[in-house]
Amino acid sequence: MSSTLPNIVFVLADNLGWGELGCYGGGALRGAPTPRIDALAAAGLRLTNFSVESDCVPTRSALMTGRHPIRTGALQSAPAGLPQGITPWEITLAQLLSAQGYATAIYGKWHLGNRAGRYPTDRGFDEWYGIPRTTNESMFTSTPGFDSAVVPLPYVMEARRGEPAKNIAIYDLELRRKIDALLVERSIDFMQRQVKENKSFFAYVPLTQLHYPTLPHHDFAGKSGAGDFADAMVEMDARVGQLIDFIDNSVQGRIARGEVARLENAPGVGDRTQHRPAASGNAVAVQPDARPKRRNRRRHAAQLGATSVARADTGIPAKP
Repeated sequence: MSSTLPNIVFVLADNLGWGELGCYGGGALRGAPTPRIDALAAAGLRLTNFSVESDCVPTRSALMTGRHPIRTGALQSAPAGLPQGITPWEITLAQLLSAQGYATAIYGKWHLGNRAGRYPTDRGFDEWYGIPRTTNESMFTSTPGFDSAVVPLPYVMEARRGEPAKNIAIYDLELRRKIDALLVERSIDFMQRQVKENKSFFAYVPLTQLHYPTLPHHDFAGKSGAGDFADAMVEMDARVGQLIDFIDNSVQGRIARGEVARLENAPGVGDRTQHRPAASGNAVAVQPDARPKRRNRRRHAAQLGATSVARADTGIPAKP
């Protein structure tokens, strides 16, 4: 690399329960082995005392800004058609990294703004392919009585910095099954291009699994023998494995030495997964779920982080 800056691959799962993965006591015991994520956890750092936000949007807001949702305006998930997104003056992680010379891309679910000026490519990302809001919208078009004149059609979108975002395909139940495969495919293509250009990169991969409707890719249907949810977990594990394989097998290992691979989860309210309760005893869904972190190939021993941590802990306003 022409720079000493580490490459960053950040995978965010959606509605993944704390006890679902093998490295947290689930995996094969719940009918869905997760060997690739378990290996990543074993080679890195698991944060086991982790307090986060109540649901999807504030989680993503905290991740992108490092600030509490009450400051960013992203307090909770909003249905399609209602105003949503972080306040325009917030500075995102992608903006900070871009200013340091990183190539930045997001492949997956954004859910922090669904109109021009609030898309990922307006907030520091060079490229985006994915959904602006959430996966339950994939059920809209097959729902009896659905009227696109009342509720906008859900689309998978694509954009590049400085260009208008485009609708690529209607996000229906069939595309819901296929989308994570496409997200990983595009993520790998992005990383390959940056390796060729000798440029440090930030690849943010917010997968759509395991959000409802939890439907696996056809290649994984029936794999677990324990139903769609378990099949989707097996698929998610394999998708993470694809990303790790590319990092480990990249041209002459040029991105492996300094890379940071991290896996987290965005919690949901009312989903079917298991969430560990907050330390305060609140009944909201929170997630100290899957945060394996690997800094380089030379780290082999698993580490546990017992110190209480959170995504958002900045108390200084971004704007006077």
